[in-house]
Amino acid sequence: MLSCKEVSELVSKSRERNLSWQQRFNLWMHLSMCRLCSGFSKDLDELNAAVHRHASAATKGEADEDVRLPEEARERIKESLRSK
Repeated sequence: MLSCKEVSELVSKSRERNLSWQQRFNLWMHLSMCRLCSGFSKDLDELNAAVHRHASAATKGEADEDVRLPEEARERIKESLRSK
């Protein structure tokens, strides 16, 4: 079983490159059982989507100066930081 540290590294790497089937399976197993890592993965997805939305709007000259993560993601990040 992967550790939470290994999972956070794999989740981050999966945004940049394709993982092997074994890495994807091990990641899926851990994320299905670990609430904190699952939250981290969701937060990273939402952050990535926000960055892409902002970048897309900026290239069109429509950038919104007040781009924010959804409140749910912000609360999960705060909770994660408090628990460490």
